[in-house]
Amino acid sequence: MKTKTISVLVFVTLTCLIPTPLFAEPETWQTHSYTVTRVLDGDTIQLTDGNLKFMLRIATIDAPEKAQSFGKVAKARLQELVGGKNVKIKPVGSGIEKYGRILGIAYIDSVDVSIKLIEEGLALYYRPFCKDYPEGKEKYDFDPRPFVEAEKIAKEKKLNFWSVKDVLPCEFRKKVTK
Repeated sequence: MKTKTISVLVFVTLTCLIPTPLFAEPETWQTHSYTVTRVLDGDTIQLTDGNLKFMLRIATIDAPEKAQSFGKVAKARLQELVGGKNVKIKPVGSGIEKYGRILGIAYIDSVDVSIKLIEEGLALYYRPFCKDYPEGKEKYDFDPRPFVEAEKIAKEKKLNFWSVKDVLPCEFRKKVTK
């Protein structure tokens, strides 16, 4: 008896797996909150709307990597700020990045978690292609100026990450992936 193998290809649209209110009208994001179920590192969290779980890459920051100075501290601080709490997400740019994570800014009440971490020296403003603002400013999907200013103050005060000599997280990743 001869058998035949049949391959079936199924296409699933990613947006059906993303909580709908996130991509509704621009103001709608303010009316929906999501519960943080896990903190993966200093700039990535897992959330749920009660039905689906999804990952959020906090788009406006770049936290030190786990193997870098203050990487574990950044993760612990993010856990302290958002762990188990309800957050609101303001989508940034296309709303999804190349690894399938949602891109957005996380808010607890009206506090921007990104700004808080940057002010404490536990995150840096996100630099597309590892270039300091304003170089490549057309690459930003958000207004980076408040984040740049917060970083400038933390750097002047030599808070946390800025108290040691270490490479930027984007430079660290380049070294590790080579």
